[in-house]
Amino acid sequence: MTTIDKAALHILDAAAGSSLLSAAQLPLAGEASEYLLAHIEKSRKSPDRKAGTFYEDSECKKEISAYLEGEKDFLAFSRTLAESFLRAFSHAAEAASRMLFVLEAHEDERRELVLFLCRSHAGFSPAVVDTAAGLSAELSSCGSLLPSAAATMDEFAFVDLSTLAVHVRAKRYSVDGNAIFVLPELVLECAQAPSAREALKKASDTAKKVAEAYGGDAVETAAAVKSFVAGE
Repeated sequence: MTTIDKAALHILDAAAGSSLLSAAQLPLAGEASEYLLAHIEKSRKSPDRKAGTFYEDSECKKEISAYLEGEKDFLAFSRTLAESFLRAFSHAAEAASRMLFVLEAHEDERRELVLFLCRSHAGFSPAVVDTAAGLSAELSSCGSLLPSAAATMDEFAFVDLSTLAVHVRAKRYSVDGNAIFVLPELVLECAQAPSAREALKKASDTAKKVAEAYGGDAVETAAAVKSFVAGE
């Protein structure tokens, strides 16, 4: 069973200059903890997550070591990660505001660093108002909403704090005209292996080409490969 020990929430808005790096940890009572735990479990099962390996000279790896050795407390460490995102996004074409969750969790004796990055979105809820004709229902703007517990976080990273093994799902951004995975490449500074979904697609595409070259049914062959891999 996973337990969240520490958490911080930072608002990243490099374009508008209205970022907020929290001065206190995120309270984890009740629904907040349940919400984050739901996303941890969902993200762990994602077919899009990729295994990662820190570069030897990764600054993020050095920051993790400093945190584990007690040179930085959790909040200061989380703010350092937020600042890394802000530096990267200050050069990105996409200027939308994002929310960054930094968590430390454990399962049995295994400690884990978890990062969630998501865009907020506008939402509406019904509101009861007293009009001259009586009570009426209207729509009220809820401002910035996070993904629901049933939805998925846009991007995430899991780092085993014992082995430093990494699993990540990230999006590409246009940074100074280059397509870059900001989370793994600029923040974590790690390499990525193909995800399960990408590996399956590559195997399927290869099977199609072989079938076409030797007169077989490309669609049936690709479907058979997917079925075989899914059953492994």
